[in-house]
Amino acid sequence: MISRAEAKELARAECERQDMPFAEPVSVSGGPLYFRVRTQTDRRGGNVSVQVQRWTGRVEVTGVAPR
Repeated sequence: MISRAEAKELARAECERQDMPFAEPVSVSGGPLYFRVRTQTDRRGGNVSVQVQRWTGRVEVTGVAPR
């Protein structure tokens, strides 16, 4: 099982791999199966959302909200 901090770092690495912006502030929320990491939480639009499996650390979904 991974921690919230590890989920944030995995999301950062995935954003770098896909050449997506990873800007603070970042929120990490989640349920029993996954963490959802969202960037630029002080802005509307252009936010990157990364879903990380809580048990394995596998990145499942990555996307950017439209501006």
